This record gives sequence, C-alpha cells and structure tokens, in this order.
Amino acid sequence: VNGTIADQSDDQYRSVLTKTADPNVRNRGQLQIWDENHEVITNSVFAICEDMNGQIWLGTDKGVVVYYRPSTILKEDYPVASRIKVPRNDGTNAADYLLGNEKITCMAVDGANRKWIGTESSGLFLVSPDGLETIHSFNDSNSPLYSNSITSLAVHPKSGEVFIGT
Repeated sequence: VNGTIADQSDDQYRSVLTKTADPNVRNRGQLQIWDENHEVITNSVFAICEDMNGQIWLGTDKGVVVYYRPSTILKEDYPVASRIKVPRNDGTNAADYLLGNEKITCMAVDGANRKWIGTESSGLFLVSPDGLETIHSFNDSNSPLYSNSITSLAVHPKSGEVFIGT
C-alpha cells in the first residue's frame, strides 16, 4: 500500500498460526475464522487461494470458507468469513455447507474461476465459481486417482491442465 515493498516495518499481517506472545506489533494476532455472529467457525486452516474476483478461499477442517471482502481482515476486529450454503434441492429449503464435513487439504482456481478442492479422504471436487454447484467429483473409484487423499493441486495458467498430488 505504501509502495515500500522492501521495507517490512510498515507491513501488517495476521497469522493463521497460534502465537502466544509475539512482540512484533505488525502482527495483529491470530486470524480467527469468524462467522456473521462473531462465533469462531474454526482455527484450522490447511489451504488458501485467491480467486479471480479477489476473494480469499480457505480450506479448513470444516470445509470451505470465503472472505468476500478480504480488505477487512486487517481493518476489522471480527472480519467475517462465510460458509457457502449449497441448497439441497429436495423441496425442504434446507442447505448444507460446501464440503462441511471434509478436511480441505489444497485448493486451486482455474481460468474459468472454478475451484478445484482437494480433501484429506474424499478425493477431489470441481465446483462452480460461486461454489454452489459441484461440477464433478473425482475419487479412486471413478477416475485415475491413486488415492482419495489429495495433497497438492496446481493449474497450468496457459493450458488449463490440472496437476494433482496424492
């Protein structure tokens, strides 16, 4: 912001790691993952990516959460992270959180702003740009994946090829 990329003294950050007594005043403390009611969703973050709209997607032990307004992370005491509610479409008006029962291990964004989401034990999911639709799920039974434990993902920026580590 200040145009001083080499000068760390004016940088601000929040850590997703627990810090008990960090004397560095630039650290505004541990980044808690709060919902709209200032309740902690989780403190376990395993993956992070920025999508093409500048939104920050976090992979946690409670599925996916999104910072739709990432600039608030350093400006507000309780920056709101949203869990994506996917409608069940079963006539009940009920919804489930996007991969809410999964530990998300890695994520990547492709050229169409779709999200590729790797899990600890359920394989790989490709979801729509807003996360409301699962376009495809890949696992060791329906694809060439060797394992349902996805450890890393990368999308080639020109070809769109997706590289998957298991």
